[in-house]
Amino acid sequence: MPTIGTAGHVDHGKSALVEALTGTHPDRLREEQERGLTIELGFAWCTLPSGREVSIVDVPGHVRFVRHMLAGAGAIDLALFVVAADEGVMPQTREHLEILDLLDIRHAVVALTKCDLVDDPDWLDLVEEEVRLLLEPTTLRGAPIVRVSAHTHAGLDDLRAAIDTALDAVPPPRDIGRPRLGIDRVFTMSGFGTVVTGTLLDGRLHVGDTLEAVPGGPAAARVRGLQSHRRDTAEALPGTRTAVNLAGIDRDDLRRGQVLAPPGRIPAARTLDARVRVLDHRPLRHNLRVALHIGSDEVQARVRVLGVIDERGDPDGVESSTSGSHPGPSTGSGRTGDTPPLLEPVHPSSVRGEPTRSSVPGEPPPSSVRGEPVEPPGTPSAGSNRPAPPSSSVPGDPPPSSVRGEPGEPHRATPESPNRAAPPPPSVRPETPQSTVEAHAVIAGRASSTAGSRRGGSPGSPRTDDGSPVRPPTLDAIPPDAEGWVQLVLTEPVAAVPGELFVLRVSDETIAGGRIIEVNAPRHRRTDPATVERLAARAEGTPESRLLAALERAEPCLPPALRATVEVDAATFDAALASLLEQGDARALEGGLLLSAAGLARLQDRARRALHAYHEAHPLRVAMPREELRVPLALEQREYAAILPAVVAGAAIEERPAGLALAGWEPRPTAAQRRAADDATRALEAGGVAPPRLDLDAELLAYLAGSGRVVDCGDGVVLAAPAFETARTAVIGALRGREGATLAELRDALGTNRRAAQAILETMDRLGVTRREGEGRVLGPAASA
Repeated sequence: MPTIGTAGHVDHGKSALVEALTGTHPDRLREEQERGLTIELGFAWCTLPSGREVSIVDVPGHVRFVRHMLAGAGAIDLALFVVAADEGVMPQTREHLEILDLLDIRHAVVALTKCDLVDDPDWLDLVEEEVRLLLEPTTLRGAPIVRVSAHTHAGLDDLRAAIDTALDAVPPPRDIGRPRLGIDRVFTMSGFGTVVTGTLLDGRLHVGDTLEAVPGGPAAARVRGLQSHRRDTAEALPGTRTAVNLAGIDRDDLRRGQVLAPPGRIPAARTLDARVRVLDHRPLRHNLRVALHIGSDEVQARVRVLGVIDERGDPDGVESSTSGSHPGPSTGSGRTGDTPPLLEPVHPSSVRGEPTRSSVPGEPPPSSVRGEPVEPPGTPSAGSNRPAPPSSSVPGDPPPSSVRGEPGEPHRATPESPNRAAPPPPSVRPETPQSTVEAHAVIAGRASSTAGSRRGGSPGSPRTDDGSPVRPPTLDAIPPDAEGWVQLVLTEPVAAVPGELFVLRVSDETIAGGRIIEVNAPRHRRTDPATVERLAARAEGTPESRLLAALERAEPCLPPALRATVEVDAATFDAALASLLEQGDARALEGGLLLSAAGLARLQDRARRALHAYHEAHPLRVAMPREELRVPLALEQREYAAILPAVVAGAAIEERPAGLALAGWEPRPTAAQRRAADDATRALEAGGVAPPRLDLDAELLAYLAGSGRVVDCGDGVVLAAPAFETARTAVIGALRGREGATLAELRDALGTNRRAAQAILETMDRLGVTRREGEGRVLGPAASA
């Protein structure tokens, strides 16, 4: 069931057109109806002439509510782009188009509304030509333009037919078995409880499913019921507008901005690595504070610029791969099927903002958005945009535009172009690369890596006449109308997946957009060219390389958990994983646990360093206890048990009875310690199974036990190794052929005191020589060994 989203300037008739098409007015709030101004998202549906049923999301057109327009634009299949014939192209016409372009919406129909208000056919021709020229450099180029009137219903049949035809080219919604529903509305229905609505993506939902709200919501919400277009259904299909009735969850526990998905399938992201395209209004500066809109979620973020993509290209394929006049933010569009399988664009499905008010009678409508009072369109307020003057209706004339400086910066303009920002300073314009090494350096923002700078540069690094490495200025910004790599550091977590599209805004101005490459990546060194090379490989490489990158972030993990972190169908995932395992780039361990070869190498290196530190701290100990190594490896018990054999196998590590040690390690006692050890051993041998109490240093005792000269039974009872073997033989002889023996009987068989007997028998229990049964002991499985 396709979803259509409106777009266009305020008062150009979007809501009236939706009502004319569907019979449902999308403005459901009293305040919207009284003022005739759309504030929140509205929803309707209709059946087209072909019999195809479609959902329609109506968005606000006022500049103050562009954030709500973004809330509805992310999950649409087709844009219904609305331009009023009596006014033509206006400021929000342009900004909405920029947003659709950044979100890579490739299917659209243009509705030239209010044609009943224009008597001059030549004027209509001029406006239509202006719109056609406006769309030409965007993803909406070539969209059909239909003249309509919501008042007289003229042209509505032609519009329905054009929408039907355009939807024929929309690819079917994908189903990768990972359902996720971005919440755009939360309300309560009497007799039902909490209900949320949104567009279902990437999988199916069933009544009875358990879902998690990400980020920060309930972790076990049960689906009580499902509806689509007010019809009950037992299964909701991907791509459909869906209402989900959740059991046992209070309305206050959910909010717009969360995503419903099976537990553990969608990450809560704190950082996002991305490829971005900057609009021509202003540069995207390093450390700039921006509003990130991902789907309909909005959160503040800080931009860390990692590199600029060289438009001329570079030898390793980091250059822009877009073609034609549209420099899109991605290497292709999943809507047309040309994006690599693991990086297909996904409809953003997470929404953050105030929950939309329910239409339940008696419930007051919201009067503020994000804490700001709703004001009439003409009311001046701090930080608000004033609509730009209407653009010229003469085809080809450039539209007027205004540029806002960053907060705290003066407005910069040139006499030749008073409404354009001044060009960026020379420090943000990289020099033309003269070699492959320098080309990589320009892309990464440095002419040499940090490591090279610290060590004086690699042999191939560019150098000055005196031999020192070249150190060009830091990359400070991605210039206007250019592409680059960034890391977004978020102030709050969001639900995000690789491949998802987003938009960046500053002070009510849209400035850039892009596609997520990695989620929750660590902080990158801006001076390291390898960072950009890795992002480029992830964005444009093979399915195997992207799956390997995802494994390195999530490892160790099971296959279902790995698949939850990538955008891929089951067949592609299985083929890519099999290839990685066959090539040795990934390992399948006990229980199906997956680990990359690089991850295993890192664990082995960490294990060697931990053992080396242990040996330095405890030079008398033969080995580190196995469980102690788990802490520096930062593994759960189940993971540790599966991974340890692989770590030991190729890391020059030995398994010993006392634990783990570096290959060839031997304790290093001093001469005095060797004398003390010999004296203690002789005293214990003389004591037999009734040894004396010795005041032994803990390290010296560990040395004696690790070398096999004594057995530490605990509670201060230490036996020489031959004495313990004597005790073992005596206990086995006393129990053989009997159903069991008490502590007192075994004490007598050992010929020692109760304290020593208790400690010796507990040690034999641990070794499996004996086993407790009730008040006595019987022979254990190791008795015959």
